[in-house]
Amino acid sequence: MNRLKIIIADDNKIITTVLAEEIKKHEEFLLLDITSKTEDEIELINTLKPDTVITDIKRKEGYHKGLEIIRMYQGQEKPKFVVISGAPYADIMEYLRELKVKYFIPKPFHYEKVIEVLREVREEVYPQSIVERNDGMQEFKRANFFERLVKILKRK
Repeated sequence: MNRLKIIIADDNKIITTVLAEEIKKHEEFLLLDITSKTEDEIELINTLKPDTVITDIKRKEGYHKGLEIIRMYQGQEKPKFVVISGAPYADIMEYLRELKVKYFIPKPFHYEKVIEVLREVREEVYPQSIVERNDGMQEFKRANFFERLVKILKRK
């Protein structure tokens, strides 16, 4: 199974702690690291090569620091960015569209929504994960077919 490699970049310690705990509950995800600083986020992206970065736009370092980082990696296949932000929705949606960011979750949010979005990202990054599930279903259908066939043959 391909695990989605994730970095969390947010300066809200409560959010990062709880989000990390939630992510670790799911075996299809691998949390690589957590940071609250812009320069650390860039270093982590460059060294750890995550599939996705969960990032906030507003930081203590500056209002649009998250957007600056997304802009740096614009046009690259990875990482995919999941933006979680309390910034006014209307203010940032145009920026996110320009940067081709598909995933935005407004704060406050339910952690289940983040997990749901991360599963979508995983299917985008590793499309074979869908095939893996389908292969399991095919195996189930095959076993079910043979059970039915055996029952039919026993009747004759």
